[in-house]
Amino acid sequence: MKKVFFAAAILLCATVFISCSKNSNNKTKAELLTTGGWRLESKQTRIATATTWTDITSSVTACKKDDVASFTNPSTYTLTEGGSKCNAANPDVVATGSWAFLNNQDDLKITIGSSSIIYSLYLVTENVLTIDEIDSTGIVVVYTRYVYFH
Repeated sequence: MKKVFFAAAILLCATVFISCSKNSNNKTKAELLTTGGWRLESKQTRIATATTWTDITSSVTACKKDDVASFTNPSTYTLTEGGSKCNAANPDVVATGSWAFLNNQDDLKITIGSSSIIYSLYLVTENVLTIDEIDSTGIVVVYTRYVYFH
């Protein structure tokens, strides 16, 4: 019985120590979003009535998959070519524009020229950015999920 009590006491002390230590993960969504360039890892789709996602990453050409999306403060968005260009004559910078959070930072709006796309911000961490695009222009609502990594 003393061994169980001793083990429980050690576990409790360890839990208190860990929970009281400084947490470096208390970054804002803006800080997480603007920490480096993001490369597409996967692309998935599903229709509104479905519960599972279908991976369609293979439909993205390698020269697009290695492109780098960068978000900087205050609100600049830049898309640059990765290691492989689809056309060697293309410039390194594919597009520039701006970004903004909407709806209590639940949505991410990217504007390039006069066009804007609003993504649902599903997840943003130190290393993963997941955004969902909703296409409700047709008869069936289609969701496309993009997962990016540093």
